[in-house]
Amino acid sequence: MAVTMNFLLMGMAGVWLFVHLAVKQRFRVLRKRVPDAYQSSIAVPPEDGQAPQLMALAVDLLRKEHGSPAYQTLSEHEKHIVLHAFGIEMLPRWMTGYAALWLWPADRALMQQLRAITTSKPMQKQTYYGAVQQQLKLRTASKG
Repeated sequence: MAVTMNFLLMGMAGVWLFVHLAVKQRFRVLRKRVPDAYQSSIAVPPEDGQAPQLMALAVDLLRKEHGSPAYQTLSEHEKHIVLHAFGIEMLPRWMTGYAALWLWPADRALMQQLRAITTSKPMQKQTYYGAVQQQLKLRTASKG
């Protein structure tokens, strides 16, 4: 019984370590891309009807004022939050949720708000071709 429990715990620890290192590696890769992505999100404002840029919005919410500061002028804390906001845009939801566990509660709440913004985006209208398009035409014609 004790041997089985030891193998189970060692297996769980191995899985956790693998997941932890995978998330850490993905954020390490994102950290290199953040300055360019941040500058482009500040330079190009979102069009009407589009969701706001999460990185710029995160800085605005942290500073409680609207502005477009350069990436180099951000504090280390703000750069860390921008990295997590960029992660929300680029990584799977479970990875950003796991990474947010290590943030302070106030920052975790901010990340949850940013994640809610991305999930509340309206679905884009899809264009179908071929047999699917034909079936949709037949379905709408039979309803009318």
